[in-house]
Amino acid sequence: MLKNTDLELKSNKDDILFWLEKKLTKGNFINFDKLLSTVLLTNSLTKDNKDFVSFLNKINNALKNFEKIDFINFAIDFQNDKKFSISKKVPVINFNLKNVLSTTGFENFYNLEIDNLLENYYVEFLPNIVLYKTKDSSNFRIYIMSSYFKNMVKGEKNAN
Repeated sequence: MLKNTDLELKSNKDDILFWLEKKLTKGNFINFDKLLSTVLLTNSLTKDNKDFVSFLNKINNALKNFEKIDFINFAIDFQNDKKFSISKKVPVINFNLKNVLSTTGFENFYNLEIDNLLENYYVEFLPNIVLYKTKDSSNFRIYIMSSYFKNMVKGEKNAN
């Protein structure tokens, strides 16, 4: 009987923590790969573009090492949150930006595209991390997808 209760609690926890994944559809969600492709296509850039390659390396290293990632309007930092995981740091959004972000051409285009898409979409702006605006206050929120806890960087095992 205890096992059934444990399973039920785990299931309810997943429903509470990962509520958005059931609401994401093709019509309201832009995944990370589509976002990258859109920025490249819109700006006539290729995957060999040095700014693009540098950006991807920066993102992958930051996610792997739980380092702060600066964007124009916000930053993503990582902290321990037992609600999600006792062993893995989770992303948090930070609006207290003290430094003016200097961006490459690709990063600038990327930030502009995110701003444009946020008016109507949930945007996976980092692998397994979704950014959206609340409808009532237009505040930014992040949502951590369940796959974040399986893979930090697309295609790689998550290592602490």
